[in-house]
Amino acid sequence: MTHAILTGANAKFYPFLLDTVRSVRRVATRDDLRICLFDFGLTDAQKSELAPLIDEIKDPGWDIDYGFKSDPPSYKKYVTASPFAAEHFPGHETYVWIDADAWVQTAEALDLLIAGAQKGRLAICQWNDRAYPSPLSGGRVKLWKGVPFLSGRRRATRTWLNGKLTQYYSRQLANQTFFTPSLNAGVWALPAECPHWQAWRDSLRAARFRRPRDLSDQIALNHAVLTRDLPVELLPSWCNWLCSAARPAFDEESGLFVEPYLPHHPIGIMHLVDRSKWETYDIATLEGGVKARSLRPPE
Repeated sequence: MTHAILTGANAKFYPFLLDTVRSVRRVATRDDLRICLFDFGLTDAQKSELAPLIDEIKDPGWDIDYGFKSDPPSYKKYVTASPFAAEHFPGHETYVWIDADAWVQTAEALDLLIAGAQKGRLAICQWNDRAYPSPLSGGRVKLWKGVPFLSGRRRATRTWLNGKLTQYYSRQLANQTFFTPSLNAGVWALPAECPHWQAWRDSLRAARFRRPRDLSDQIALNHAVLTRDLPVELLPSWCNWLCSAARPAFDEESGLFVEPYLPHHPIGIMHLVDRSKWETYDIATLEGGVKARSLRPPE
């Protein structure tokens, strides 16, 4: 049986998508991998350049119709396409999703994602790590002066997951799971046959998305796992390193980005969230130096 590596993008995001696909081809050592690409608005020239690097390509259309007054942008199809991936590209044993702003540095991460899915679980990383500044994604405290509460200040705490669950589902669920770390849907793996697919679709349909920009596969996936108690295989952060949260270190001897703390494990998948896609950073090396580097893959 084969394992499908899934990704997709539109024309604007193409340079990062090309990095993703090339990185898989560069490091993958197993012969049972197939790269399956979602076309969210690529040009004919871009698809021609990708053709030798991929095995399948498909424009998924919209798997769920929310009836918005204005049409969502085409790239937002990834929100509804992801939970239907096994139907769009049937016949594979395992499905591994990698966002188009992430690239694979070592094959170890792919092997671990597939191994986790083969246990019948959702293999995924939480949005936290010892190197990240906050144990809860988007965690913050708001203060209001002049309110006679807690020494004259009212304090309201909020996390990304808590806020989104309240907005799109229910405050009760959000409060019950306040201290639950968010799962990051930028990288995950699922077996072809498991209850997660249907639960994820149900959560997408139940979400109160009022505008196209509200669409989120990540909040729906978190909702499905929390409400259905779905089995999850939590992987180490180096399987989906969020570069916006913490800068990696660099091992000049191996030529690899590594965790900033001991044992400096090589990062398997670099996820270039937000400005880390194009910023250059002063990256510490294991040899004790500092060098300005882009976090994109080598040419």
